[in-house]
Amino acid sequence: MTLDYVTVPIGEALRVYSYRASFAKGMAKLRQEGLDLITARELAEVRTLSNGLLCHEVAIVGESYTYLPNGDIMIAARELSPLIKRADSAMREHYEDEEFYLDKRAIRRLMDRAETGLEKAISTGVLYLPRKEVKREFPVAAICEETVPLFLLRDYAMKYQEFLAGKKVESVQHSVLGAHYAKRQKKPFTRPLKLGSVFGWSTSFDGDSDLGSHVCTTMAVRRVNAPEPDIRKALEEGDEFRYNGLLYVPVRDEPRTS
Repeated sequence: MTLDYVTVPIGEALRVYSYRASFAKGMAKLRQEGLDLITARELAEVRTLSNGLLCHEVAIVGESYTYLPNGDIMIAARELSPLIKRADSAMREHYEDEEFYLDKRAIRRLMDRAETGLEKAISTGVLYLPRKEVKREFPVAAICEETVPLFLLRDYAMKYQEFLAGKKVESVQHSVLGAHYAKRQKKPFTRPLKLGSVFGWSTSFDGDSDLGSHVCTTMAVRRVNAPEPDIRKALEEGDEFRYNGLLYVPVRDEPRTS
């Protein structure tokens, strides 16, 4: 069984792989192919450069939300997400209507890296979000001024903001579990992050979803170098050829005059 994929031709091509199955099986397949689960930034890039590819997909991305007993939240980058490392266990717990609780070692690993400041959080891979600072909505016009979108989208925040504005999207909803629910749990627990579809006036960052569904779409991106063009052939067929920022002009023998 192989992954389905489409290729987005944008110079250095992005090849987007998708696998329709349970989250655990999808993650196993990605690992088998040497692929990593798509991140929020990568999905934003694909949507933008393809002018809408995967806009109608609600996609699980590599980042995750960990809820603490005091109501605060830690957002972890893909490389540090507890869900990525234990996809089978997380899916099984959610399927049985339980939370994916973290042990002391897993929590310590996140806490040691957690930062409230954006630049430090991007460097360490974990953003600590006090409950009082949680926002439920980000105006598209202000994405590049908000900590959570900037942490998730990194250097692609401005381009995604322009893309969403071009699609007439006005806001990005930010869904998180309530503080009262988190405080009732026996231990810290983690939920996946999903990026909502771009449809109508809104899209979303969903940090309150679970993996209980039997089937979801698991995606990955691989950058594929575009094949080198045949410059000689291109010049034979035209007066000039532009590639990689350079303009190639054919040199033809001019008839000699006496």
